[in-house]
Amino acid sequence: SYRVSKMQAMEERVHEDRLNTKVKFAQRGLEDRIRWRYKFAEVTEELNQDRDALVDGFRKKQAQLDAAAKRVQEANAAKRELLELRQTYRVFDEYRRRRKEEFEEQHYKAKLRELGNTRMEETGGAVDIPSWCIAASQLRKQGLSTTPSVSPFGSPSHRKATALSLPDVDVVEKLTQD
Repeated sequence: SYRVSKMQAMEERVHEDRLNTKVKFAQRGLEDRIRWRYKFAEVTEELNQDRDALVDGFRKKQAQLDAAAKRVQEANAAKRELLELRQTYRVFDEYRRRRKEEFEEQHYKAKLRELGNTRMEETGGAVDIPSWCIAASQLRKQGLSTTPSVSPFGSPSHRKATALSLPDVDVVEKLTQD
């Protein structure tokens, strides 16, 4: 039975070697699975973090775009309001200018009426024609000029002297003819 015991020992050793090989591969497989699961969890967590970061980036970008759009809308609203205020001021200024001109015209007419009434009261309604006006009509009959000559410079100091240079000579002459 030496031979039987040796064969049994050899079978046990082969069996043990096979068992050790199976255990070794099972252990490696288990380690690989654990390592893969651990790494996969890290990879999955990293992918989730990247996805969250990307979504946060898009949200921030959208918030920036919304803020920029809001600023543009506010700027456009301010421009519209400014244009409306300018238009309102133009209308108001035109109305004010027109009223001022009307007031000044009424004031001027009232002043003329007042001066005319004062003159009428002082003269008793008669208009005296100064002697120099009569002299102007006689100068005109003789062919002399009674209107001012204007130099090319247009300044009153550059005018030539004439026999009579008054703007209302024609009016006075009409009064004297009647």
